[in-house]
Amino acid sequence: MASDSTIISPLPQPPISSRQLSRKIQFYVVLTTAFALPTITSSLVFFGHHNLPAATQGRVLRAVAYEMVGLLCLYAALRYQKRNFTDIGVRIPMQIAEVAHSFALFLGAFPVAVVVYLQN
Repeated sequence: MASDSTIISPLPQPPISSRQLSRKIQFYVVLTTAFALPTITSSLVFFGHHNLPAATQGRVLRAVAYEMVGLLCLYAALRYQKRNFTDIGVRIPMQIAEVAHSFALFLGAFPVAVVVYLQN
């Protein structure tokens, strides 16, 4: 019994250009800047290794500054790519439908959060 086995070799991958590598690095820097600290803090709170302190004015200002750093990092990456916020879907001024959807999302999520909190 003769077996007809053919070996399919994968296509050679083209080398990653420096532009593609740069875009990937920018992507990971923006993601790390925006999500690393909140994700780590939330995980520590979830597993009981950390308690959240009171929300003082200084802590709120620090949180706002952290968000601004994340947005500035995104702006720098977009600027390097010769793009702007409208290229990724951010429009100023926002359309009234977008604002209405945001409020509807909040009003839908808030009662769910209250119910989950009351069950604990």
